[in-house]
Amino acid sequence: MKTKINRMALAIFFAGFLFAANVEAEGKEMIAFSGLEKTTDSELQLENWMINDAYWNFPKAKYTYKAERENSMCIESWMLDDNMWEIPALKYLALDKDETLCVENWMVNEKYWN
Repeated sequence: MKTKINRMALAIFFAGFLFAANVEAEGKEMIAFSGLEKTTDSELQLENWMINDAYWNFPKAKYTYKAERENSMCIESWMLDDNMWEIPALKYLALDKDETLCVENWMVNEKYWN
């Protein structure tokens, strides 16, 4: 009984949705449902600071920042120390060598390329 009522309610809801979705509204006027559609923006007003030349034409020195002085770069002793750079993982990378490239049969066989 409960399932039958649920199916009936779902069928009515679905049919109502289909009817509402197929409505061809031709009205050209807007109906406001809340007060939000009727709101208007207030007119723009000029204020003194907007047209004041002194506000916009201030000296460049007021908004520029002084750059910090950087230390000069120099080579330090740890940069030249071989023990610093001899990491065990890097030793294995140095021993790894690629095989020499060679032309294989499939590369020049026309059966594969035509």
